[in-house]
Amino acid sequence: MALDALDLRVENERAWIAAGVPALGAHARAARLDAQRSDEIVTAAGEAVANALEHGDGGAVALRAWREAPEYVVQVDGAGRGVRDAPAAPDLARKVNGDERPRGWGVWLMRSLANAVVFEPRQGGHRVVLRFGAVAPPAPVEIRIDEGGER
Repeated sequence: MALDALDLRVENERAWIAAGVPALGAHARAARLDAQRSDEIVTAAGEAVANALEHGDGGAVALRAWREAPEYVVQVDGAGRGVRDAPAAPDLARKVNGDERPRGWGVWLMRSLANAVVFEPRQGGHRVVLRFGAVAPPAPVEIRIDEGGER
């Protein structure tokens, strides 16, 4: 039996934690991903949702997840301007010492947990597409910034 796509509308972080996290985790497990990989998917998608909520115009964020064998795909659409360049990996020592802002781990986490990360501008906002295999990549993947998305 085919697994239907999961469609969520996330209004705020509280809604994500209360409804989005359990729904996406259950969907990933229903797609036959193990508990650890499902948790990694929820973590990476949570960073994409948090960024879209924080950097958007205050509107809701749309999340869609589906199985596209052999991958599991999560797409997050928000109203923000999105990522324009690939940020460097965070420097833990500089952050702990207070030399850098303590924030700024989201894109790095997505790159570390997903097998592919694509940022796409689209009409009225931005899209993040995360693709997951059965296991996380051995090192953070390069991200692709698709400037040719919908305008």
